[in-house]
Amino acid sequence: MKKIIYIGKDINYWKELQKEFNHYFPQMMFLFEERDLAREESTTSLFLELVRHPPDILYVDFSVESERTLYLAELLQRENSLKHVPIIGLLNYLASDKGGVKALATGIPLVHIKSGELSNVSIQPICMVYPDEIAVPKFATAKTERTFIATEVFHIAYVAVDYLYLEGGSRFEEGQKIALDQDIFSEKILPYNVYEVRKVSSENLYYGDYFHCFEAKFLFVEGFEDEDEGESEDEEGEEGKESEGEEKESEQDLSEGDESGGGKELKEDELREKRLLKKKIEREKQMERNKIEEMYSIVSNRIKKWVAENASRKFWSEIKILVIDSDLQIYEEDPQRLKDIPCFLQAQTYLENPKKELQVYSPDIICYQMDDLERAKKREDDYMERQKELFKSGEIKSLNERFYSKVNNGFEMLKRMVMSIKGISDYNPSIIIFGEEKMDSKDFKDALTYESIISIKEDMSLDQILSFLEKFKIGIEREEKKKFETVLEKLRKKNYSKYFHLSPMDLKPKKVFLKKYDESSKVYYHHEMILKEINELEMVFESPTSIPLYTTLKIEDPISCFLTTIPMDPHRPWARMRTKGKMNRAFIHVIGEADKKKLRQRINASFYDKG
Repeated sequence: MKKIIYIGKDINYWKELQKEFNHYFPQMMFLFEERDLAREESTTSLFLELVRHPPDILYVDFSVESERTLYLAELLQRENSLKHVPIIGLLNYLASDKGGVKALATGIPLVHIKSGELSNVSIQPICMVYPDEIAVPKFATAKTERTFIATEVFHIAYVAVDYLYLEGGSRFEEGQKIALDQDIFSEKILPYNVYEVRKVSSENLYYGDYFHCFEAKFLFVEGFEDEDEGESEDEEGEEGKESEGEEKESEQDLSEGDESGGGKELKEDELREKRLLKKKIEREKQMERNKIEEMYSIVSNRIKKWVAENASRKFWSEIKILVIDSDLQIYEEDPQRLKDIPCFLQAQTYLENPKKELQVYSPDIICYQMDDLERAKKREDDYMERQKELFKSGEIKSLNERFYSKVNNGFEMLKRMVMSIKGISDYNPSIIIFGEEKMDSKDFKDALTYESIISIKEDMSLDQILSFLEKFKIGIEREEKKKFETVLEKLRKKNYSKYFHLSPMDLKPKKVFLKKYDESSKVYYHHEMILKEINELEMVFESPTSIPLYTTLKIEDPISCFLTTIPMDPHRPWARMRTKGKMNRAFIHVIGEADKKKLRQRINASFYDKG
């Protein structure tokens, strides 16, 4: 029995979607359930229910309760125990592209516009869950060799005075110059859209939902720091030497061939004219360089001013906390307090791949709840009582008897995590262990040979986490102040009058942190692709660089829609032609009913064969 849950209020649409599943997959048995987020006491209570009793496929309707739904989708997508569950977003039929971008920013793989076109909405998630178990319905497919532009959205984590810190799917090379469209600065502030890529990494991500991060350095104005400038000067120098030699040889030939000296005077006039022309060209080049440097200075100062004015717009501090608790107890506390924590907090029931996940999150503080079988059993009993009440009232159609909580966050998992930390260079997070009565801090330090450990006998709570966070912040601020005091002392020795009025923390680089749901946090990169095949469900295309799986792209041609890259079907010929990941398969989604019909017409008319 495959359980599919819909979270929303559009029951008529949900009933039609159920019919679609039964139509396309009559051999499968489905159990359909719905939840109304508006009826829930809190978003986190529904989140915990889904974690403890996960469905096979989950639909989240963003048409109502949009802010709560975004928060719920983000929590669900990040949770390790739900990685196998496709979470599909649904939008109102009047939703714009911005609605699709906002929903996809939660990290969910697919978003569909609600309409009478339901085939993709039902087939795509089944293909993701059971790729080898079912026969995918066949659709008319057009083959072609046609270029198109696919736009990838990157998100700004913060803005510094000379770069944007971006996170997204595709990876660029350090030193590469790329064109990016952005919404945070007007053309008046930043007239040029080319950036230089710096410090590319797949570690220490702020959002934790993407594959790579990098610094996009402002180039400010076209022509500044031109890589070809040095080469052109060298070439000019060589040409100058050659012409100078030729002039001397010609001068010598003329003086030897004309004893009257008339030829010599003529040559001197020509040389004088050439020298004057050369000086004129040099002056013009210098004037152009001066203009570029002046513009660079103007734009640079605009950015510095903007960062200084907006640096207080800090939605979380740079401190990151990772909570590991199989019961996720902190989500049972006041939800608003949890959302207002002044730092970036990520919670997981367990770590699937400790070293990789710790490198991605790079938390400063790890809160680890030791598992307790008795407590977990009590939670399951309490949950089953609530389930029986909902079943009796008719709100749910079945009881889930599975015992969800496995005792896996014990000492061995802790030991494995600490070993992973030791294998990461320049990384020394603080670990707080909760719920262990037999071992104190010294016991853990000795057993794990790791000093930054505190053991607390009580179970984890938000108050304890916030209390430790305040102490940690004070320690960080003390260290930073000491570091900048040393720097300031050196600067004052060089120029006391210039730096005497500054405080140590004035030297700390200013940053403006953004929320990824803000419109201004979006940055757009345009890939040029080659379309190979397309039908109403999916398309195959070739990219010049490797595109990671589950990367989302926006296209306008041959049809307006979004794409999400998925694994290549191993039975199709394209699977054998994957050249370093540059051959891609993608599901088509966020496509309106009119565009879906237009796509069918174009395919049926062999539109692409003519293109």
